Amino acid sequence: MVDAIDRQDDVQQYTQELHCATRGPDIEQLLEEQARLFSLFEQSGVDGLGIARRVSIPSVPKSSVAATHVKEMDRATKVTSDFLGLSSGEVFHGGLVLQESATGQQLVAHEAMQLVQDREYMMPSDNRVVRISDTELLLEHETRIQVIPPRPAQGGSMMARPDDGDALGAQLDQASGFLRLASSEDMQCVISLRVTLQAPSDECQSLSPVAAAMSAPRPAVEAQTVLEFQLGKAGEALECSLACSPQVFIGLVNGTLSPSTAHIQQLIQTTNLPCLIRLAAHICERERFVAYASEASCVSRKGRISSQAEGSQVVSEEEERAAQAVGGGSGRESHEERSAQDIDNELVQIAKQQMRRMAEEGSDALNAGPANSVGSLMWSVLTSVGSEPTRATLWSNLRNLRSIRGTLPQTSSYRGVEDEPQAQGLDAAELLDVLGGDADLAQGFEFLPQAFLGCDWNGHVHISVQHERGVHTMTLAVTPQAARVLEGHSSSHPMLTVSARRDVLLDVLSGKLEATRAVLSSKILVSDLSKLLVFKSAFRFKRAFFEAFKNSQRAQQVARVSQPSDMRSRLQAKPPDAATLEELSVVREDAALQEALLFALYAYSGSEWSGDIAFVVDVAVTGATTIVFSMGPAGARLRCSSGRPLRPHAHSVICDRQVLFDVLTGEFEVTAAIMSGQMHTDEFTAMMAFKRAFKFDRNSFLEFCACRDKSSCEGIHETETETETETE
Repeated sequence: MVDAIDRQDDVQQYTQELHCATRGPDIEQLLEEQARLFSLFEQSGVDGLGIARRVSIPSVPKSSVAATHVKEMDRATKVTSDFLGLSSGEVFHGGLVLQESATGQQLVAHEAMQLVQDREYMMPSDNRVVRISDTELLLEHETRIQVIPPRPAQGGSMMARPDDGDALGAQLDQASGFLRLASSEDMQCVISLRVTLQAPSDECQSLSPVAAAMSAPRPAVEAQTVLEFQLGKAGEALECSLACSPQVFIGLVNGTLSPSTAHIQQLIQTTNLPCLIRLAAHICERERFVAYASEASCVSRKGRISSQAEGSQVVSEEEERAAQAVGGGSGRESHEERSAQDIDNELVQIAKQQMRRMAEEGSDALNAGPANSVGSLMWSVLTSVGSEPTRATLWSNLRNLRSIRGTLPQTSSYRGVEDEPQAQGLDAAELLDVLGGDADLAQGFEFLPQAFLGCDWNGHVHISVQHERGVHTMTLAVTPQAARVLEGHSSSHPMLTVSARRDVLLDVLSGKLEATRAVLSSKILVSDLSKLLVFKSAFRFKRAFFEAFKNSQRAQQVARVSQPSDMRSRLQAKPPDAATLEELSVVREDAALQEALLFALYAYSGSEWSGDIAFVVDVAVTGATTIVFSMGPAGARLRCSSGRPLRPHAHSVICDRQVLFDVLTGEFEVTAAIMSGQMHTDEFTAMMAFKRAFKFDRNSFLEFCACRDKSSCEGIHETETETETETE
């Protein structure tokens, strides 16, 4: 709810500050003519994605030049959003409601081929679209859009079934997985949801929902799939049954279709509509689903890459000679050179070239016209003012296109990153010293590694923070495993440079101000907006997340007061008790893992989150072993047992023994392990609390092992001395 209010405030402030620089009297006259021609479309107040109503722009006199610029920019934004949505097919997810211009009949289209050829339809943004061929759409009678015809389903039907294993089946699996993992503490109820997915016959696909409902007899159901979900943690128990098509179910889960709209249009049949509305408000949020889909896409892509890498280790001599004959080097080298970032840059460059060509045609006096002027305005929107939904859609499409392209290497690197040494990141005390004792700013930079979600690229970000006494220069080094904060501008080839005032940067880090909006309002200066979008996708800057980090910091400060700072003093002050050693005896055959688990108890720094996290690992010597960490403000305890748990724990993690060992010893970061698919967990929030509560550092682990070995040696020496004295 807080994020929704924040987004609404951002939209209101954004529309009030929207402005555009004039470019001469000819362009001004052209913009005014276009504004008068399309003033009818502005009165509808529907945004380019057709999801929610746009906040109305304050009314100003028609003679005002600024008002015409705002209107024309808004129209160009709608055209751009529809262009991106139609070209990628994203607007068809969950169903696109269209209205035929001639008859006014409604059509819910799940693919471009459902549009009757040469028939004009009105989109929710009031833009007109016509299918002119099997592979092309015409938007606003001027913009051609290439579409990919869908693969026919079994039996010749263009309606894909959930069990066909095609794109719809993958989307359905993704939506079901998100709904099973999603939970919200704010919902305060437990919902038992039973979903019946119905696949209507082909003759009903071209009808509108209202027409299909009124037609008699009702179309026969060819197939049904029943899904059951248990949502929520505690509170009132509710039951709800839902019957709909797979596309409508996907739209409800990913947040593009509201339950009330689907019920009014007779797209769903439910026994408890208020329960569905509550579910959509607390769980089925668009932003949360996009984050889950991005993480799942990253994990599946890395798994696919690793499997492809294992199968393509040996390159035949014929392939090598053929590749060298073409002049591209060996097949392995050409595969490695085509990185994920290269494909991203290629897609961006293609889009920019197309928009720039349309802009140049629009600026030509001989070719000036409505079509070319819209191309010029689209270029202006994409390069300067473009709204946040437009940019989010563009980036989402680029990520989706990249994920379905050919084989990719595991990580992409910006120039010079791999050649530079991996410096140690600054800890809390060093940050405070570097930043001149600014505790709030030091806490913000310390939060950056905790907000890291994982990525598939390497890069350095140069950050310049302006304050009352000068400028602080810092570097954020990002790898797929972790993010580290370094002093000064340490990289010779940064992927991105950021300059901001101290208060603005803190607002962005704490989730009070959205980064892209801060750039558009000139509060933050960046070297490349596209690289900023890449950077944003790897971090989570949210209010709730930042507040949880601050609470954890306070709990850790209380814990530090009661325990010594170095490992030797901690061991001397509180040696391992008999109960802990007895629990560790379960893994006594694995001495290294036993030492790492004992180190974890001494690396615990405190947490306000209370609960148990169970790690189910496969140990080569003893087989499956369950290791449970019990966390709370009072401290941490360890329980070990052989075999798998008879009853599943509330928060469980499945991983290999080596992965757990690397995490406990500081070799592998928790978030990177989850994002890479090497740790499988049922709740991301619990793992973030686990990450904040323990300070897993490689140097601390080595110091702990040295102190343990020395203590053991001293104990042996004392025993030998006592024996010699007794003998004398």
